[in-house]
Amino acid sequence: MCALIILCVMGESVCAAAAEDEKKANTVWQTTSDVELHESPDAASAVTDVLSGGTPVMLREDEKEGWCLVMYQDITGYLQSGSLELLGSQTGLDSEFQDIKEAGRLSFQEAEAVKERIEAERIWGAVIVVLVTAIFGVGILSALKRNKSV
Repeated sequence: MCALIILCVMGESVCAAAAEDEKKANTVWQTTSDVELHESPDAASAVTDVLSGGTPVMLREDEKEGWCLVMYQDITGYLQSGSLELLGSQTGLDSEFQDIKEAGRLSFQEAEAVKERIEAERIWGAVIVVLVTAIFGVGILSALKRNKSV
């Protein structure tokens, strides 16, 4: 009886693990990188389109011999099964979060550069005001000195 229970539990876990890796028809997947969409399940077949990483596709037939029949927009073709992951999988989300983090980092750097530029403009503005004031002051003092001596 115990052996039967153990076999059932082991069988379920093996089936569950296999089900996670299987690509079943009528499910939505996404490409893991830039991939070529082929007319037939053969790398030497004609390429109908190139899909960029993260492109969602509808799986039309179960995976067979390393290839999946997929539909992208109105185009049907074959992709190598290793280039697909379940839509919204951890890898896809990690990539998306990395993109958001990078965009945030770039925005922060841009904001810091703007602050530095504003500070430099303020300093140069003060220097120019002091120089112009000094030039006018020297000019006025020179004119007054000439008027006194005349």
